[in-house]
Amino acid sequence: LLVDETILHGKTGNIGVLGHLPTAGNDIPCKCGRIGCLETLVGGAAWGNRWAWETKKSPESFAQSINSSKPARQIIENSLALLFSALEGIITVISPQQILFSTDLPPEGAEILQELASSEARRRKFLCEIRIFDGDSFISAKGAAALGLLHFAGRK
Repeated sequence: LLVDETILHGKTGNIGVLGHLPTAGNDIPCKCGRIGCLETLVGGAAWGNRWAWETKKSPESFAQSINSSKPARQIIENSLALLFSALEGIITVISPQQILFSTDLPPEGAEILQELASSEARRRKFLCEIRIFDGDSFISAKGAAALGLLHFAGRK
């Protein structure tokens, strides 16, 4: 998390990692050891699993189906509604300029995700920019903070 040009790490080093926010009614075990983390419902692996369950196709075929499949887009739109519900409280409390996400989708999937996320942010009247980076980009929680610092360094 980048606040006032300072990277905050938190006690566990996971500050700003939105994927581990708890979600109500979610009993899916997370790889972090907790139950109900947002990332079990939102993101490439979660979408692929949901896709496989709904279509009886392989999870790996999800990424190739985003451009042409209404059910694939619906999976993303439904999970973005969960993500943005979680973000509303955070945005209200800390009022960020940008929120950066990475995805393990290929670049064309990340572009569609960016389009949907930007549309949802406008609909909810978020006053910050939402940016999505594809899996080929170097971005993570620490990478996002580093990008933020580079942005501030460029403004000085």
